[in-house]
Amino acid sequence: MDCVEATVTSKGQITLPKNIRDDLRLEAGSKVLFINSDRGFVLKSKSKNPIGDLLKIRESVPKFSEKEIRKMIREDKINWSKN
Repeated sequence: MDCVEATVTSKGQITLPKNIRDDLRLEAGSKVLFINSDRGFVLKSKSKNPIGDLLKIRESVPKFSEKEIRKMIREDKINWSKN
């Protein structure tokens, strides 16, 4: 896990390091969420266009025919039964 340090100013502001901004695809005006979890706070980018983000993800996923999917399922069942 990478660890990056930032300093809090007297106004309670921090500057996110460039590598974090790049990883989260943040630009000026972007919104972020601070999520309190049992392991501490998690920083997450808040999308301006969640539907567009899903469509981009969908484009990157390989498209399989129904025949290919059925074949993969059969192969998985065979492999599972061997274990």
